[in-house]
Amino acid sequence: MVQNIESNEKHNLIKSNIETPIENDDGGAVRGASFLIAVQFSTKLFTFALNQILVRFISPEIFGVSAYLEFIVSTILFFSREGIRVAVQRLSLDEDHDHNNKQTLNSSKFYQSIINLGFLPIFISVPITLLLIVWQVLYGGLKSGLLGFTYHNYTLSVLGISLLSELLVEPIYLLNQFLLNFKRRSQIEGLAIFGRCVATFLSIVFVNTLELDSKDFSGAAIISFAIGQLTYSLTLLIGYLMVFFLENVKSPDRKDLKLSIQKITYESNEYFYFHPKAMKTWSNLFTQMIFKQLLTEGDKFLVNYFFTIGEQGVYSVMSNYGSIAARLIFQPIEESIRLLFSRSLSSSVNKQNNVEDSFTTMRLVSLFYFNLSILIILSGTTNASFLLSIVLGRGGTSKWHGSNIFDLFPQYVAYLPFLAFNGIFEAIFSSIATNSEIRKFSVFMTTLTITCLAVSYILIEHLNFGLSGLIISNALNMTMRIGYCAIKIKKYYEGFNIKISAQETYDILQNTEDFIILDLDFDNDDIFFMYI
Repeated sequence: MVQNIESNEKHNLIKSNIETPIENDDGGAVRGASFLIAVQFSTKLFTFALNQILVRFISPEIFGVSAYLEFIVSTILFFSREGIRVAVQRLSLDEDHDHNNKQTLNSSKFYQSIINLGFLPIFISVPITLLLIVWQVLYGGLKSGLLGFTYHNYTLSVLGISLLSELLVEPIYLLNQFLLNFKRRSQIEGLAIFGRCVATFLSIVFVNTLELDSKDFSGAAIISFAIGQLTYSLTLLIGYLMVFFLENVKSPDRKDLKLSIQKITYESNEYFYFHPKAMKTWSNLFTQMIFKQLLTEGDKFLVNYFFTIGEQGVYSVMSNYGSIAARLIFQPIEESIRLLFSRSLSSSVNKQNNVEDSFTTMRLVSLFYFNLSILIILSGTTNASFLLSIVLGRGGTSKWHGSNIFDLFPQYVAYLPFLAFNGIFEAIFSSIATNSEIRKFSVFMTTLTITCLAVSYILIEHLNFGLSGLIISNALNMTMRIGYCAIKIKKYYEGFNIKISAQETYDILQNTEDFIILDLDFDNDDIFFMYI
């Protein structure tokens, strides 16, 4: 019922050259970004902890409906606002000109143009919502899922208000993000996530105290999810409104901003309502956004289409528990490696030494992942069902009694090493790839996604593998991506006379000590390893 850890939104922190941003120095922006990461980390842990309590109250069907509704809401929000967010980050006051190539837009009007763009997601969301509803009614699980529960009208109404509230945040969010005010964002989002968790938890506990039959309880529990989502959206809206009205009055170039669509006029009397450059960028990005959503959420589309609500709940809980290791262990390492490699390998000073050092780091990280993968496969797969039964309960009184989650969870645990190696290899590849190689990788990813979707269809629909087929398809996806990145990484290092051979790799693995301890120093961007 509380937000699935895997579905937490991933944000790219992009710097923009703008006059006097709130975080007006690199150190301030980095500190704000670090604070944001810390808040996201702590809220993930809090969300996970509350899930442990809720999971005993909630059946797989209710978890499935909550995951389904979360998928619907996130899809609408993604297509409505993601393209505009990226387009705004590519704007710059220094490069703003009219048709006569004269820079005639002052900072106040420029900021107002960003606010104007923030209202576009509201308009864009209308046709997207209608298309998604039609699709779900005809081919999705709307009829067999949500509409089969009591109180579904109240649930849809609450979610509609929540969706509108979150979209109303966009004008202020875009301005805040453009000014690199990460500290305020982390404070507001952290409070919103906390509010959602508490609201959902208290609602479920309250519903559990009522003497309802199982059908009414399920419907009321689903409303609890909607109440949590509404709490999150309203907290965001109130928080950003406070930032807008209390902080902008302190800035000379933002004190006259209006929270409505205004006519933006150049000194040459040319005017617009929505920034032309941003609109062009958005139109170019929209098709890419569709492919990006398929790449990142492809498994959720499959789960939504092929599986029942109960099976969707099983997959939601499996991915929740399985991904906690990926989010708490693998992701910090990946982000640190990406930052360290991007900085060191982009510099032309001591290039050869930097490349050799990066190769050593990559080899040690790979060895650490190799040892950890062995530990996961040997101990994780054999003990996963037992540990999960402690949390969920396995007796006849358990809500999860009769589901196949205890049989499937070891398979998902075995999939984690593929997820880990893909993350670290793609982090390294993104640090060394040229623009041309990134475009080629996008083509490869698109082709691979289509292929894996076809494989999933065959495994699920024709070979009756069920959720096991989806896990196999995801593992195949990760394997192909690992292979592609490994080939590109090998080619890169060979350009600096650093050879990577299969025999050498085998010898290194044979000589590896019992385990490797990894320590990341985030302040100095150093990585230390030692053997025991």
